[in-house]
Amino acid sequence: MNSQSRSYFPCFSTSPFELRAYLECSDQVKDSMTPIVTLTRQRGAATIEDSFEVLGNAAGGRRMIVDFDAAPKTVATAAEAAERRRQRARAREELGLKPTRPRSERELARDEEGRRATEAFNAHIGGLEGSASWISLALKWQGMIPIVRLGSQESVAVQIRAAARSSSPLAFRVAADDERTLQLAARGIAQMTDPSGSVLIVDGGYVRSSIRDAANRIDQALRSMQAQLGEAFHTIDKVVVSGSFPTTSLRDFPRMLAMDEHDVFASVNGTWDVRYGDHASLPRREPRAGGNGWFPHVDLVLGTSWRIELEESNSDPGAYIRCAATTFKSPEWSRRTDCWGTSVIEQVAQGDLRVNGAKFGAPAPWISVRVNQHITRMAGGR
Repeated sequence: MNSQSRSYFPCFSTSPFELRAYLECSDQVKDSMTPIVTLTRQRGAATIEDSFEVLGNAAGGRRMIVDFDAAPKTVATAAEAAERRRQRARAREELGLKPTRPRSERELARDEEGRRATEAFNAHIGGLEGSASWISLALKWQGMIPIVRLGSQESVAVQIRAAARSSSPLAFRVAADDERTLQLAARGIAQMTDPSGSVLIVDGGYVRSSIRDAANRIDQALRSMQAQLGEAFHTIDKVVVSGSFPTTSLRDFPRMLAMDEHDVFASVNGTWDVRYGDHASLPRREPRAGGNGWFPHVDLVLGTSWRIELEESNSDPGAYIRCAATTFKSPEWSRRTDCWGTSVIEQVAQGDLRVNGAKFGAPAPWISVRVNQHITRMAGGR
């Protein structure tokens, strides 16, 4: 899939384990995709520029479509942090545990510095929302195509004008069932002097067990955009993305789980000239209590399904070794994609949770294993 017309568009973020999945891809795989990346705060950073730097180094000048997580980070005051420490100390005392030592002056100063950095980051992100600054910042980095923030007609117009100064293409990401943002995107594209090379991303969202409804929503969204844009609709690239990796515990799902996003795309692609994108084996981004797949599990990404090996023993890191070993011995292993992600499964299956210095005894590192398999396979033509 090296031609521009056959690019694959995976959605992921710059959070450490998601980005590592991309970093571990071969150059050939990276050349076969155009990632849609949500920039998230790098640890301790006061601006989003650190994320641009990390992503730019990973991309090596390749084309990236970029957005940012606009949710402000929680900032606890010194008094609130002190009260939490007191509550934890009381809880330890009631349990008969040894008390923790008081925070040193150096640690308290570091805490205060962290609060200031977080407040600065929140102010920085707030200043980017719907402004020319967001477009200008993104265009400083080679290969970056910013997604226009669809807040209001006025803010969209400001961003379009900012991009016009550099003749840069833009991207517009809309939820398939959000008529307001569809209208704002259409008005933004209509304002561009030359929209060719720009990208319309229609996101069907989470489509588990709702293939027909999702395909209908995407179809209606594309019809709406076509009606509003006329001929300009045919000059822009259209990408359909969706995802079906579960947002709740994998214990509740079959161990061989179909990727419903493939069926959604096939249905839409029968009518429209669109390109394929997905959520890269990631659950949708949303605040939630607990983690996805709370129980230890190892996932093998196949052509149109996931093979899930899970143990209901969330306090036993050794469960990952057993899950990896069972996966490695399974009949489906012969259908694997050779990549960094499957190499981790093979090494952990031999009994060692540490691979090249990284430990795989908790859920988070296994995100990178699954996502690396997914984007490697999909970039190679599924």
